Amino acid sequence: MSNSKGSALIFTLMIILILTVLGVSILELSLTEFKISSSYGNDVLSRYAAEAGLDILKSEFNTNLLNNLKSNAQKIIDSNYDKGNGTYKISMDQLYSLIFNDTKNYLYSYVFNKYLNKGNVNLGNTGQIYNISSISFNQEEGMQYNIHIETIGIYRNIKSYGHADIILNLQASGNPITISSWIIDNTPPSN
Repeated sequence: MSNSKGSALIFTLMIILILTVLGVSILELSLTEFKISSSYGNDVLSRYAAEAGLDILKSEFNTNLLNNLKSNAQKIIDSNYDKGNGTYKISMDQLYSLIFNDTKNYLYSYVFNKYLNKGNVNLGNTGQIYNISSISFNQEEGMQYNIHIETIGIYRNIKSYGHADIILNLQASGNPITISSWIIDNTPPSN
């Protein structure tokens, strides 16, 4: 009889051991799921920060800025046009080059430099940070230009990157801004 009392104790201890292992396994699985979910959320918030950097710079191209750019271009055209002969005083390539340089200088002076020199910028109290890391400005043809923007979004040491190409066409009759590429990913810019 005393043997059966000992086997019940061993059986009970085995059941407790099995339930403990099962409970620890379920707890570990739950913690893993929580870590994955938290990491995904942090990645999404860093992507939002990278996109915010692109949006903030794109918002600079408001009606007032675009009117100033078009007005400056028209002044250059008018100053190089000979009304008496009905011809331009310089070649069209030279004219477009003057307008390109004026537009580029204007944008760097009044828009780009204030963002390029800012460094990391907090987005409110969320812990999200964006940084506009580079801006390039190139002439495509005539008075059409490509503005390439690179941003970094950071949230809890997770980085995401924004890459955008914006076309500025000063000859366009409607909205002179077109977005040709807008990508948010985990690929650092290739400088």
